[in-house]
Amino acid sequence: MPYQSLFRLAWPVLISLLVIGIILSLTSGPMKLSSWQSLLTVWDGLFHTDLSRLNDYEKVVIWDLRWPRTLLALFIGALLAICGAVTRACFETLWLIQASLVCLLVQGLGRHLPS
Repeated sequence: MPYQSLFRLAWPVLISLLVIGIILSLTSGPMKLSSWQSLLTVWDGLFHTDLSRLNDYEKVVIWDLRWPRTLLALFIGALLAICGAVTRACFETLWLIQASLVCLLVQGLGRHLPS
């Protein structure tokens, strides 16, 4: 039962770390932009408002370089998490472990056979 309270505590921490990572990804780069202006630019693009006071080239940097980089990092991270969960589920099954070991054994024997 103590794991349930740990998981309840972990979700807000993980989500806040994700938001901080997104903000850092949108603001970091060779061109220094404030995090507030970067977030306002994203808000303007998503909801068609006019709150940010950035130049056009700064908006292009955010929308054409940093926003795709951030979305791609989130997508790849989600895919890696899914692959890790599937791998863990597969290796918890005993017959799959035996099949994996047999495949590794056959692969190792195939390397040592004369060609």
